[in-house]
Amino acid sequence: MRNAFLFILLICLGLLAGRFCYEYPNTNDGEEYVYAAHNLLHHNTLYSGNLHNELDYRLFSKRTVGFPVVLLFQQINPYLTSTFQILLVLLNFLLGLHLLKHFSLKRGIFIVYSIGFITQLAFFLHVGFFLSDLLLASLISTLVLIFYTSKSSFKIKTIAISVLWASALLVKPVLLPSAWLSPILFIFLLVKHKKRESFTLLPFLAFVVFSFLNYTSTNSFEYSSISTINLTQYNAKLTIAKKYGYDSAQQFVNSPNLVVPRTEAEYPSYLHNAKEIGIKAISQNLAAYTQVHILGCVKMMIDPGRFELYTFFNEKTNETSLTEMLFGNKWQEIKKSLSANPWLVFILLAGTLFSLLKLLGFVFCLRSWKTMKFLLLTIAYFIIITGPVGAARFFLPVSILFIVCSAVGWGTALQFFQKGSKGQ
Repeated sequence: MRNAFLFILLICLGLLAGRFCYEYPNTNDGEEYVYAAHNLLHHNTLYSGNLHNELDYRLFSKRTVGFPVVLLFQQINPYLTSTFQILLVLLNFLLGLHLLKHFSLKRGIFIVYSIGFITQLAFFLHVGFFLSDLLLASLISTLVLIFYTSKSSFKIKTIAISVLWASALLVKPVLLPSAWLSPILFIFLLVKHKKRESFTLLPFLAFVVFSFLNYTSTNSFEYSSISTINLTQYNAKLTIAKKYGYDSAQQFVNSPNLVVPRTEAEYPSYLHNAKEIGIKAISQNLAAYTQVHILGCVKMMIDPGRFELYTFFNEKTNETSLTEMLFGNKWQEIKKSLSANPWLVFILLAGTLFSLLKLLGFVFCLRSWKTMKFLLLTIAYFIIITGPVGAARFFLPVSILFIVCSAVGWGTALQFFQKGSKGQ
């Protein structure tokens, strides 16, 4: 494993050297995080846009406070951020190794894990971006590792998991639905086990406190506007694209009801209209949405990191939604988009092949579901919540857990075939 760690370190150092020689392109999300950090420092507001331009009231709550605060500690310096991201990559590799030890001590499985990690293209490319996914992956992996650790007392584990859970919620709102489990867990432990574990309320407390802080800026009580944005711009839009085609999906997002709210008075109406037409589009086309969701879940697990790869090499991705064009049968546009750079297509296909092998290992792993329930439930949560988008970066926070499962699965499969060959 030492050789694998050194190889990963070498890749990371190469990426860091590249940061000094080549200015990595930023992403829209990355720019918003930088703006949020800057405005938090200089204007005491978590607005993830340029305050000198026309305001977009969605940006007051779009980005949660966790990652902008981390950027402030790094002085919003791209070199310090890249170094921090590299340390997170190395940390995640080690966390995965320690987690794997709870399920197997066979050397072959650790080799499979190392290969799975090294071929996780999106993980390495995130080193050059101002994105929070590597930090979230570290928090989630640490949380799951602590859950399986038997050395600590129940109280210490509960406190550690609660703090990490709340921290992860502050880093990215994808964990927002889980915040409602916080008071349920508190009541369950109190009634069933007679344990008053107040720390389990931390995630719900974080939700309430920061929703109230957002209320002071927008006069709307919400934790993050990204939930509403994703409802219309991804879930509902992809459903319309699946049912009626690409052009209809474009017309849907250009609806007058989804016009960017520019004033505090416009924002509540925007929220109401966006939620109403988003839910209506999905509920009226439930069969199409189900197909979108299932396809997105599968696509998420096999996507090697198309967004990261094309962004890293300055190939446009923002104007080209592969999933929308797929649903709209825009085959020529898909071919044109993918064939713009043959080398990237080759890397993408190779990465997809490794992703398929990891997915196959994950399927084998389901035979051991009883010993891996919490780990599998954590992965399932992210797949279900972010499924419709179907992109690797939304799956990245649990990709270490996924690789661990895949390694265990391949170990189980190989053991099965070895027993079969001996039986003959």
